Amino acid sequence: MKRMVFLLALVCTAAGFGVLQAAAPDSPSGMPLYSSDNHLLPPDNYREWVYRSSGMNMDYGLAASDHARFTNVCVQH
Repeated sequence: MKRMVFLLALVCTAAGFGVLQAAAPDSPSGMPLYSSDNHLLPPDNYREWVYRSSGMNMDYGLAASDHARFTNVCVQH
């Protein structure tokens, strides 16, 4: 019985590492890219990213903002 539990844990661990490896980002550095005039460039294929959620006026800072902010969260798939 202990051997079966150990083998199951080993298989689950290996599967977990496989999922983490598959979820690795495509860009090698993960750093933002800028144009020659110092403007932030959008990531490749960002229009293919998956929509996750939206938020209104979400702020984790201490100072209150004087304008409403609406944000969308998208992730690479």
